[in-house]
Amino acid sequence: MWRNNDIVDGTYQIVRQLGSGGTGVVFLAYHLRLMKYVVLKRIKDNFADLIQVRNEVDILKELNHPYLPRVYDFMQVGGDIYTVMDFIDGYDLEAYRKSGYVFTEEQLTFYLRQLCEVLDYLHTRNPAILHCDIKPSNILINSDGNIRLIDFNVSIDGVGDVTGISTAFASPEQYRRACDILNGNAAGASPLTGKTDVYSLGATFYYLMTGVIPDVKYAPIPPLPPGTGGYSKEFIAIINRMMEFDPKRRYGSASDVIRALGKMIRKDRSNRNAFSVIVVAAVVLSALLIIGITALVRGGRTAKNEALNFDIESVISLYEDQDYDEAVDRGIALLNSSGNEPGLKEGSENRKLLLRVIAESLYYSGYYGEAAGYYREYLDESSTYDGEIVCGLVVSTIRSGDLSSADEQIKEAEKSGVSDDNLTLIRAEMRNAKGDVDGLLEDIDSLAKKTKDSDVRRKAYLLGASVAGSLKDYEKQVYYCKQGLCYDDLVILHRMLGTAYTSWASSLPANSSTVSDYLKKAFDAFGKVIEKGFYTPEDVVNYSLVGIRTGEYSDVLTVLRKAESEYGSDYRIYMCYAFAYDLYGDGGLASENCKKAIKMYESASGDKEPAFSDNIQSLYALQKKYN
Repeated sequence: MWRNNDIVDGTYQIVRQLGSGGTGVVFLAYHLRLMKYVVLKRIKDNFADLIQVRNEVDILKELNHPYLPRVYDFMQVGGDIYTVMDFIDGYDLEAYRKSGYVFTEEQLTFYLRQLCEVLDYLHTRNPAILHCDIKPSNILINSDGNIRLIDFNVSIDGVGDVTGISTAFASPEQYRRACDILNGNAAGASPLTGKTDVYSLGATFYYLMTGVIPDVKYAPIPPLPPGTGGYSKEFIAIINRMMEFDPKRRYGSASDVIRALGKMIRKDRSNRNAFSVIVVAAVVLSALLIIGITALVRGGRTAKNEALNFDIESVISLYEDQDYDEAVDRGIALLNSSGNEPGLKEGSENRKLLLRVIAESLYYSGYYGEAAGYYREYLDESSTYDGEIVCGLVVSTIRSGDLSSADEQIKEAEKSGVSDDNLTLIRAEMRNAKGDVDGLLEDIDSLAKKTKDSDVRRKAYLLGASVAGSLKDYEKQVYYCKQGLCYDDLVILHRMLGTAYTSWASSLPANSSTVSDYLKKAFDAFGKVIEKGFYTPEDVVNYSLVGIRTGEYSDVLTVLRKAESEYGSDYRIYMCYAFAYDLYGDGGLASENCKKAIKMYESASGDKEPAFSDNIQSLYALQKKYN
């Protein structure tokens, strides 16, 4: 067994053992040539299946998706075979559940959509790739707030001898197949399909919602009753259908689940006339900038109803001020008000203006499925073809994960005269969604430099910032953010810039001379978000934590005092107070705020960091310091 600092295969320096499980031992190592952390996992203890392993790894190396770790290679050491893949900095869902963390429906919906997106990607490969071991411990929440699906060591194509299953989350047909193989009836074992992964994903969320392990040995599992955990009947119905005992009664594919989630969210938003932001730590959403909306909406309206016009004007102003939450709230409320029907009849200019503002506001907020619905509604009610709206529709559809519908929309756009530059941008979005990112940044650069359409150039820079961030090319992400800010002073670009600099600093050795410089730039970028007024609690926390590291205690305390009046029920405000006062040298106030933060944290039942996170561990350490 390796020891810390051992050099393996002349390339990997062992940092520490991360753990061990049913399939082997896992080590964290540092790749000496690539200068990045990787994971070495033992998957075989002999060379009997060496050719199969080589073929499997070759398939996995071709995968490129933001919600998958990158598999680099495999190596032979002694009598063992190891895979080499990305190290994911985060915690798995099993750790969250065991810590007592309670997920909100918004969070579960967010994660379920991401997981379905990556399953749709895997299942539509040629050959199709089945995971066959989906369970909470194989789903990580990365430091950027997004999921990563790990551990592909059970199955590749659904035909191999799948015996090492996790019965707690395996589908009934996978369990039967494993039993047949173990009993010597491999010839009679039926092949698996993507529906087995759909079942396992549903079983995983069943567990996250209830704490009950739905072991397939006791199948069929009783469906979740209405009201389970306070979750909506629509969400519960989706999980129950994913877990149907008979595969014929399940969703046909992961993309079908995505569509069901989109309908659920849109229906919920329409019923509530409200807009709720999904709160996920460190999630950075890229944006589609559609310019010229002010001239369009103000030049195309009549003055038949001054009161209604005033209300529409207020929605437009909210959009211009980047207060997207309120713009969606008020816009949908106007559309759903029976008193506005005469002035907002189908196909009217006023109605189309509201549809457009709502669609774009939803896009900026990351609700791509709903945004696509409003873009489509706008086009359905328009007598003329609007290329910019078509572009918004296609990109929203791509980002919602419905790639098959997006393919059809692209064909329609090609026939309908959408500009070449817009089509190039749309195709770049599709490549990114499919994980085909090799050379994508170069293509985005080329588009931004050659296009004469300033709107396309802005969109290209925004897409580039998103792609560079997913590739952890923080230098390039900073470049794209700065280029985008040359055109529009958008809150989301400042937020992305702050996150890029923070991530860049975290990727460097702690003693690097540039760490402090990047943190100061991150602090300035988050400061711009605060200055604009439309900040979230996460913005305040990010600003404060970076400011504390750079010694800007006075500015941090000023912002915290202001934010306290708005977000005083959020324990993180007092956590940041405690950290700031501690380093400022005021032990009394540090202790007071530390106690308050811990009390609020422990009594909170909804969205909060897990107890094992660095912030919470530091908070409890501070409590011990002053007790």
